[in-house]
Amino acid sequence: MSKDKSERTPRSKGGMFYLAGKTPRSEGGVFYLQVRVADVEKTAFVEASRLAGLNMSAWVRERLRKAAREELLSFGKTVPFLNGK
Repeated sequence: MSKDKSERTPRSKGGMFYLAGKTPRSEGGVFYLQVRVADVEKTAFVEASRLAGLNMSAWVRERLRKAAREELLSFGKTVPFLNGK
């Protein structure tokens, strides 16, 4: 029986982490973002995402969107992903 998406464990390869069974590709304007992290950072991110009840991708995306929104607004910039833009 195959694992459901929420049960996949992030794996590390060449300093990158990814979900087993996924390959880097883009489809319809959705792109993969690869980020190098230390093992201790990855461990913390995995634990935090599990505590939040999110998979790693959703957890990272949610946090990056919040940080980008705050940073852009603090400089008086528009946030491209707000209001359907």
